[in-house]
Amino acid sequence: MLKLPCDTDELLLAIAAATAAQSRTSSLAAAAEFEDAGPFGFDLTWLSEDAEDKKGDARAQAAAAAIWRDGPRLELALTGRAFELLDARRPEELLQLYPGLRIFARTSPAAKTRVVQRFMAIGLVVAMCGDGGNDCGALRTAHAGVALSEAEASLVSPFTSRTKSIRSMVDLLLEGRCALTTSFACYKFIVLAGQLISMLKVFVSYYLFIAPPMAYLSFDVLVTMTMSFALTLAKPLTRLSKNTPTNSLLGPTTMASAVGAYGIFFVFYIVLVCLMDSEHGYIQWPYKCADADDWWTLGDNWESTVIAISFICFQTHAGVLFALSGRHRLPLWRNTPHALLYVALATLWSCVLLTGPNDLTDLWHIASRNFNEEDTDSEVWQNYQKAGAGDEATRDDFPDCHGGPATDDYGMSFWFRLRMWMLIVLACVLTTAWELLVVTGPVRDAIQARVAPRKTRLRA
Repeated sequence: MLKLPCDTDELLLAIAAATAAQSRTSSLAAAAEFEDAGPFGFDLTWLSEDAEDKKGDARAQAAAAAIWRDGPRLELALTGRAFELLDARRPEELLQLYPGLRIFARTSPAAKTRVVQRFMAIGLVVAMCGDGGNDCGALRTAHAGVALSEAEASLVSPFTSRTKSIRSMVDLLLEGRCALTTSFACYKFIVLAGQLISMLKVFVSYYLFIAPPMAYLSFDVLVTMTMSFALTLAKPLTRLSKNTPTNSLLGPTTMASAVGAYGIFFVFYIVLVCLMDSEHGYIQWPYKCADADDWWTLGDNWESTVIAISFICFQTHAGVLFALSGRHRLPLWRNTPHALLYVALATLWSCVLLTGPNDLTDLWHIASRNFNEEDTDSEVWQNYQKAGAGDEATRDDFPDCHGGPATDDYGMSFWFRLRMWMLIVLACVLTTAWELLVVTGPVRDAIQARVAPRKTRLRA
């Protein structure tokens, strides 16, 4: 008979302490004696906290037998010396117990490191927190280590907490998930903005107009810079979600989010352009009557209003689209600066589009003003009218400008601008539904449950 190097009393004390702390660890401890038999090559004796006979408990023995038959269904505790013996003699069988192991009592520094390594070996993401020098090896080995120390920073751990509580690990996970989700939200926002700009450039090249300077300032300053900053102000949740955030820049979640929103915006871009082409009073931009030196007048047309304003609105909504989900961050309405910024910008673009000709709309060259009226200030439309009237000097300067007469109905009607605004709002609603229902919502959960590989998990 060989004696297992284990102090039964100290192990039972560890279980009692865990139970007092409302741990779910309830049942068993590796313990006292063994013979040359059993799955390890020896028999293990297991004790429960309430065992009357400290040298053995029939109920515990019967429950322990089920471990080798059905896998770990109990919550277990081991002393450090028992762990070292089992790890040295039967490491493969010991791995079967890991999903149920909860306490490692009186563990040496080297054994702590091996415990972390063994948990990593079964596919788990392992975190370690410690407050002493004997935790250094495990802190450096774990995926995430938190040193509970009064120092400003620890040399052995990437994270340090002055609050000497394992709650610091929960705080670290909350902050880490929030930071990762925020980084991906900013990444998707910039990617989608680039996709929308490429779409804008396609229409600019086709119709050969130039968006007014205020439109470009809106793209780059009023929306991109402010929204990118506001996205970073989100705070973490107060409790951990069951699901972890994606960690792949090109993974299905990231790609579905950005590409799906881009697809919806692209469809509505086409719808808006078709609506413009079919509208009464619309005249295609006479770019052949334009002088390139007068570039600031090349946005005096319907194309600029429809395409540039739609792009600004879509980009503004993209700035909040990826902040709506509250799985790992507080939702948008809890990020007050971000929510107020979105409301302010949405109100500004609505006023620019829906109000009649005024100084504000003139900054964006909104075509609610009739640029093709008589005595127009736009030099392009002056050339258009002169060419239409047969002016020889204009024909000589712009031989491909066929021109036409001045009209009273070239200015966009309020009804057309209202329909345009409603289509933009509908596009924003559909992209929101895509993000909340498909990308981060129940559709994603259902697909993930079917196709995602099964991960090793500790029992809750």
